[in-house]
Amino acid sequence: MASTEGRYRRGLAGLLLAAGLVSIPSSGFADVAFGYRKKVVSLDIYGEIKPFDVELFSSLLMKFPDAKRVNLDTDGGSLNAAMQIGYTIRAHGMTTVVTGRCASACLYVLMAGTARLAEQKAQLAAHTPRVGDDIARSKSDVFALAFQVHRNVEHYVWSMGFRDNLVRILIDGNRSDPWVIDRNRARELGLLTR
Repeated sequence: MASTEGRYRRGLAGLLLAAGLVSIPSSGFADVAFGYRKKVVSLDIYGEIKPFDVELFSSLLMKFPDAKRVNLDTDGGSLNAAMQIGYTIRAHGMTTVVTGRCASACLYVLMAGTARLAEQKAQLAAHTPRVGDDIARSKSDVFALAFQVHRNVEHYVWSMGFRDNLVRILIDGNRSDPWVIDRNRARELGLLTR
């Protein structure tokens, strides 16, 4: 992302905040922004996907209902936030476009597009969902939480119209380290429509 584009995004977010059009938590600017790309109104998701991005994304979409495209360049973040943003994208019939890297939770946002595209430089990567290893839990609690996360992922992937093979790849493996999905494999799985 060019530095002038980054300043524009932060500046616009600041203007929207000052105008009372969006609310951003005091922890800083969210990683969702509004912009124009190739004369198409778009929303950009970049950096880490955080829980408060769900509200910001919805607010920007209400303010800019002509937005038809969501540009993605993120290594992921909150799985739940990504799925909630995804449901909103699908409900509005938006196109998702990977403009840089789309890894981890970003794939769930990508899946929501009615058309799913990737620019030439785009990279896709996935890993099995993690269940908060940093929080001390009993072994049975970890298994119960993992089961619930996997059920949520399974439901989401199916609700987006994907087949069982994608569900198996995303949740049935023991891949905690990210693995790259090449363009041909992404098309075979339906992650990219073109």
